[in-house]
Amino acid sequence: MFVDVDVDSDSSGHEKESITRSIAGCFVQAIDRFEKPFDIVWALMVKCSLCALLGQNDLLLQGAAKIIEISERHRYTARLGNGLSLRGLARSRLGELDAGIADTRQGMVLWRSRGIVSTTAELICWLCDLLVRAGRLDEASQLLDEADTLIIDTDEACALAECTRIRGRITACGNDLTGAVRLFEKAIAISQRQEARLFELRATTQLASVLARQGRAQAGEARLRASSTHSAPSTKSSILRLLEGAGGVAPIDSRLSAASVIRLAGATFMIFGVVLIRT
Repeated sequence: MFVDVDVDSDSSGHEKESITRSIAGCFVQAIDRFEKPFDIVWALMVKCSLCALLGQNDLLLQGAAKIIEISERHRYTARLGNGLSLRGLARSRLGELDAGIADTRQGMVLWRSRGIVSTTAELICWLCDLLVRAGRLDEASQLLDEADTLIIDTDEACALAECTRIRGRITACGNDLTGAVRLFEKAIAISQRQEARLFELRATTQLASVLARQGRAQAGEARLRASSTHSAPSTKSSILRLLEGAGGVAPIDSRLSAASVIRLAGATFMIFGVVLIRT
């Protein structure tokens, strides 16, 4: 669903966030023009993705609540699962980790109840990250085994780097730092092969933390610096091309479909995905 566009290494963090906020404002305009409940839910999912990127957790919680409300009213089971997963993320960030895990798990169960394979491994990884934070390592490991089964011979191989990264986190929690470094390096190699910059940055960040625990903080800093300064196409020109492809850069009106909004949000999500490393 997401378009993977790299970040311009010359763009400042303030500039990246400013661009994201501008695009977010366009999406909010689009949401206000939607009339069909299903389109509103999709647009709210976009808004929630952007709130997650910007760390606007209160707004993320509000948006997720609206998704849940509309989905329950119209029996959109899959979208209800998405709403619960988003609410779980918000609650986990706002100090309700156990409640966030419960929501995220319920959202994943609802999603899988529809027989959907697409993004299921991603949702499992999302839940596993929260379980690791809560110290529930055995549960996380069991779920990762399920994700491995889904990944084999499917397009869900895009989640392979994330699964490997989380196994590295679990290994680090068990104080096997050498094993953790090996898994993080493997996750980085997979993400580089797949050109998945967000996943590479996540794994590199957590690798640096483990290297510091080994007394190799300078090596970790060097890896982070090398990863964050990776050359990439111009961020601004990439966004403009995406906007033009979705109907032009003129003020958004009713001609912009929910699908176009989702496509633009996906691009924005991947362009500025490094923000998620903070969480």
